[in-house]
Amino acid sequence: MQSSSAFCRAQAELHTKRAAESNLDNVKKISTAAAAAWTAEAVLAEHREKRHEKRDAPANAEA
Repeated sequence: MQSSSAFCRAQAELHTKRAAESNLDNVKKISTAAAAAWTAEAVLAEHREKRHEKRDAPANAEA
C-alpha cells in the first residue's frame, strides 16, 4: 500500500520537529534526513494522487 501525501507530510513534520527539539547531533542528522525523504515521498504521492484523479474523472463524469 502506498502512503498518502497527507501522511507523508505529517511524517516529515514529525521528523522536522524531532530534529529541532533534539540536543543530539546524530538525532538531528537522522531526523533531518528522514524529513527530507518524507517530503520527497509526499511530492511523489501528490503526483500519483493527481494522476489517479485524472484517470478516474471521466468515469465519475459519466455516473
